[in-house]
Amino acid sequence: MKLITWNCHHGSINERITHLTKFNADFIFLQEVKRPLAPDSRVRWFGTNEKKGHAIFVSENFLVSSFDEEPVDPFIVPLIIDGTFSFHILMIWTQHRSEYIKQLQEPLNKYHKFLLEKPSIIVGDFNSSAIWDKNHRSFNHSIMVTHLHDVFGLRSAYHEKMKCPQGYEPDPTLHHCYKQERPYHIDYCFLPESWQIKDVTVGKYEDWISQSDHCPLIVDVDVK
Repeated sequence: MKLITWNCHHGSINERITHLTKFNADFIFLQEVKRPLAPDSRVRWFGTNEKKGHAIFVSENFLVSSFDEEPVDPFIVPLIIDGTFSFHILMIWTQHRSEYIKQLQEPLNKYHKFLLEKPSIIVGDFNSSAIWDKNHRSFNHSIMVTHLHDVFGLRSAYHEKMKCPQGYEPDPTLHHCYKQERPYHIDYCFLPESWQIKDVTVGKYEDWISQSDHCPLIVDVDVK
């Protein structure tokens, strides 16, 4: 099973998925994408600005439905996946610039039972990194990572595969202001420990900068 998360900066869902077709993904998570013009059973879109919301696209092997029709936060959304196998998703795109990571604290508490009922993943643009821990002492990135592991049995696919500590990522997912010399790793996919991580890649600056200041995070897993 292959998953991709990408803050695509702008554009329609169909346009942006076209850029990812070659990866043959089962699930695509997009941030900063336009609301679709027509209903599509394979797409769920959320947000408050029709030009910049976030969405999930699923392959024909799966069905996606909303767990909470009125989520506590329109940018942190619980989803139910059915198909070849079933699991839960918490789809993330944090918005509150001054307190990005703290935006996750309340939803993690609200959806505690939901995340434990079935195998679950938490994925998207967190706008967060351990390098900014000192700015958020009560609930920071490292506290969140520990909480996800200890409470929900989840770990970051990238860090697990690359054997890399949080905050020391060699592969940036964001080049701030489109500048290669301002790299950050702020996009994540947290998976159950029982899922085997086959491969994780991050798109290269030169391949994606014409499309977005973010590069896609691509995760290939074997679900048992």
